Amino acid sequence: MSPIIEGVGQSDMTPIKLEQLRMILAAHLDISGNVIRKMTNWRRYYLYIDATSGPGRYTEHIGSPLVFLEEAQSRRLRYKALFIEEGKESSQELAQNVAGYPDVFVQDGDYESVIPDVFTTNDEKQIGLLYIDPNNGMPNRAAIQHVAGVFPRLDILLYASATAFKRVKGSPRLCDLIEGAGKRHWLIRKPFINDAWQWTFLLGSNMSFAGKMKRDLGMEPVNSASGQRIIDQLSLTVDERERLFQLPLTDLDQGYKTYAEYLQHPRFLAVRRKAMNRAVGRCEQCRDRFPTEVHHKRYPPWGTFDVPENLIALCHDCHCAIHGVEN
Repeated sequence: MSPIIEGVGQSDMTPIKLEQLRMILAAHLDISGNVIRKMTNWRRYYLYIDATSGPGRYTEHIGSPLVFLEEAQSRRLRYKALFIEEGKESSQELAQNVAGYPDVFVQDGDYESVIPDVFTTNDEKQIGLLYIDPNNGMPNRAAIQHVAGVFPRLDILLYASATAFKRVKGSPRLCDLIEGAGKRHWLIRKPFINDAWQWTFLLGSNMSFAGKMKRDLGMEPVNSASGQRIIDQLSLTVDERERLFQLPLTDLDQGYKTYAEYLQHPRFLAVRRKAMNRAVGRCEQCRDRFPTEVHHKRYPPWGTFDVPENLIALCHDCHCAIHGVEN
């Protein structure tokens, strides 16, 4: 976890985190700028919400608000920015540090309360980014879901500690956080080696830009094999990984040679039935339509089998949406 210095989380990793943030923002601003120019019926500006802004400037480096403003202004991209910071003294310092920039608003308060109070009207034509980097490493799910519901095209960037989620009894895991966040596509960055708190960036969107972000930033799609390995490592304890993945064939099982054979194997079909029964006739994504198929949240190693926790029962439309295809 980040040590708290004058109410703000900082550590030796903070400059590295901010440099990674700058790279992510630069790539996202470039992509979004192209979209704004092409989609003339959408909002003509980029909305940026920094939910955990900090004072904007530290002794040896600038904070996330100024990182965004520098990158946005260098591209001459029109924007509106809301910087949320809890604490009167810190928010006043933030207001002073961003005073020279246009279309900037500073709000004192807890982002979990501010976000639903400020954003009450749905807007499907607004693009931009919500950034959350809480001191405790655990972004608030309700705030994320609220923004995703109000702004379906606003992307979500999280800086989270997987270890923090695993250490709080009864809390959702990192994989649960993004599954309920209302975004079809997620990218994840592998944490640094020997980082006990397993801090990572996650970027969620309803638009598929995985190719460019992966190429430029080394982020992996969560639904890819490499992305699944990262999210499983961060979301599950060692014991949980062994229980979910180490299900080898028994002497009574007939093996499979192809994925098609696997999908018709009695052992997989039995697990599939359990997942479908768990859904009780409702798609586990939209909770509206009838489930007709299952989606792997993670694939078991070759030669082993699933357990119901690895599968989610979906309607056809939601399954297509997860994979980013029309049919």
